[in-house]
Amino acid sequence: MRTLAFARVALKVSLIQFRRYLFDTLSGLIVVFFAFLLIFFGARSLMAPGPDTGDTLSAIVVGFAIWFLAIMGYSATTQSVIEESMAGTLEQRALSPLGLVRVLVLDFAASIVITATVVSTLLVLMMAVSGRWLHIDVVSLVPLGLLTLLGVFGIGLAAGGVAMVAKRLQNFLQILQFVFVALIAAPLDRLPLVKYLPLAWGNHLIARVMIDEVSITAMLPDVGFLVVHSLAWFALGVVAFRFFEDAARERALLGHY
Repeated sequence: MRTLAFARVALKVSLIQFRRYLFDTLSGLIVVFFAFLLIFFGARSLMAPGPDTGDTLSAIVVGFAIWFLAIMGYSATTQSVIEESMAGTLEQRALSPLGLVRVLVLDFAASIVITATVVSTLLVLMMAVSGRWLHIDVVSLVPLGLLTLLGVFGIGLAAGGVAMVAKRLQNFLQILQFVFVALIAAPLDRLPLVKYLPLAWGNHLIARVMIDEVSITAMLPDVGFLVVHSLAWFALGVVAFRFFEDAARERALLGHY
């Protein structure tokens, strides 16, 4: 009951913050959309016509949407820890009976509603402008998207843990955005080991659904790997976060920025 009550409050807070900072959200969405236009039309102008050109352009649309989903996924947790630390309220949240990790998990779950809305809006805009109308299979995409986000959330937890001790991570977070681009763009057929890293395998399966129109039931072994893979990265994130949380408590850093 306590967990459900906190989940309802977390969802309410997420919706209030979304409405209150709507202009900032829309501004960020516009910037990302124009970045997509530069990348998509730049790539199209450089590509020689061929049988694979259409799939490559569609993959750019999918990859960009997944990249933006990942950015929102991990930054929601990391920025929350940084902002709470700056406001001096992180220590209060750490004193919650639920524990700081569970509080952040519920915050993340509540933010998925906002994340899904923003990314879906961006995806529709990208498809309309690019003319690459993708296959939208909600039954397949929702679980694949959630599983992909789970692994990314593990990275967000680990980065949030580091933020409790290091306090400033802006440069690191910017570098991580480019790492995510590399993971999405990496050719898994030539670099198979990349599939063990976050985001790459989830992006691959989502692209198969949206470009090749493959349903989730037709690739259950691959989905099983994604489940194990995402849970492993989430578990690593929890372990890393608790390690840094203990270090922050020992140094009395939770209540100070």
